[in-house]
Amino acid sequence: MKFGAVVVGGGKGERLGSEIPKCLVKVGNLPLIALASWAFNQVEAIESIVLVVPPGYESKIKSTVKELDLKKVTDVVEGGTERPDSVLAGLNAMPADVDHVLIHDGARPMVSVELISKTIEALAGKHAVTVATPVTDTLHQLEDNHTARGPDRDSLVAVQTPQGFNRMMLNRAFSIARTRKLVTTDEVTLVRDVMGIHSEIVPGESENVKITHPKDLETFAAQLKKRVQKMEKSYSVSTAPSKSLSWGVRIGEGYDVHRLTPNRDLILGGVKIPYNKGLLGHSDADVLTHAICDALLGAAALGDIGVHFPDDSYIFKDISSLKLLSQVCTILLGAGYRPVNIDSTLIMEKPRVADYLYSMRKNIAKELKLDVSNVSVKATTTEGLGFAGMGEGIASKAIVLIGKI
Repeated sequence: MKFGAVVVGGGKGERLGSEIPKCLVKVGNLPLIALASWAFNQVEAIESIVLVVPPGYESKIKSTVKELDLKKVTDVVEGGTERPDSVLAGLNAMPADVDHVLIHDGARPMVSVELISKTIEALAGKHAVTVATPVTDTLHQLEDNHTARGPDRDSLVAVQTPQGFNRMMLNRAFSIARTRKLVTTDEVTLVRDVMGIHSEIVPGESENVKITHPKDLETFAAQLKKRVQKMEKSYSVSTAPSKSLSWGVRIGEGYDVHRLTPNRDLILGGVKIPYNKGLLGHSDADVLTHAICDALLGAAALGDIGVHFPDDSYIFKDISSLKLLSQVCTILLGAGYRPVNIDSTLIMEKPRVADYLYSMRKNIAKELKLDVSNVSVKATTTEGLGFAGMGEGIASKAIVLIGKI
């Protein structure tokens, strides 16, 4: 028997409040899908790992795989619009001699080597197995917004991944489902509904959570950091922010400039300013918000907005920079930090923006989950000097304080 693993990262990240796909949200300097793949790379029985990522991100993930020396990753492929399309893409990229596969969610970054090994052991001689944990809460079905009689929780389990299958059988199930135009949320459901095959349960682990909401990154920050530290120890590469400031406070500085041009809206701090010109850029070119984003990322040594939101990606074309700021906040939480306060300055000759500064502060505070009193936005001129003084563009600078969660 030869075992392979398909790690699927096709989720859009909408519930996570992310403009980039969920599996690519970073913890430290690493995307979730890389953290999820690391444990599979440590399991001796796994011979091949295929990563399935959203379109346009293959080269970036391949670079991460190379940096982390994940030798068992044999391919990184583009996923589809539905989960079955993504899983099939992974299966099709798996070496032909692999006859048993584990399917794992890329948003479950804390899966353990031990749990993967137990899943492989359980799969020997069986068609299908799945990791699951007991349901501890009492569940009720809603009827007209009222609780109805619920099932006996002793008969329920919460299904996780990895899920293991005989590869030939799983391919057959997908073929039948496609003919029937049937889409399922996981492969255990697929083989049950299409093939009538029930999966054996492998006891799961409470730490094997799925990162779905922004609060998950904060709640599980300590566990996620431990995973990053394990990877550092294994590969001797720097995958997490420096810990040189053991007292947990960091300072970051950001600076950005955009050219003024006709036929563009002028957006500053998420506020549309009445003016006959706007700032030129790939996104909405909100120079103030960009400077704050850079300062926050820099404080945690996580690069800059160009690294996380490249200006050659259609995903970020004309996007509100407040959405990028929200994503930066999510990235910080994943790295174990939170914003504390912001001090920023707009450098511009025209138009006058004094009446809009408070609205800018409110917008920024909302995205960073701060009180408005912790966000300062000021505006100054250059007395007619330089590109800003001549009305050719607007600059902004920001200084931020972040703290450990």
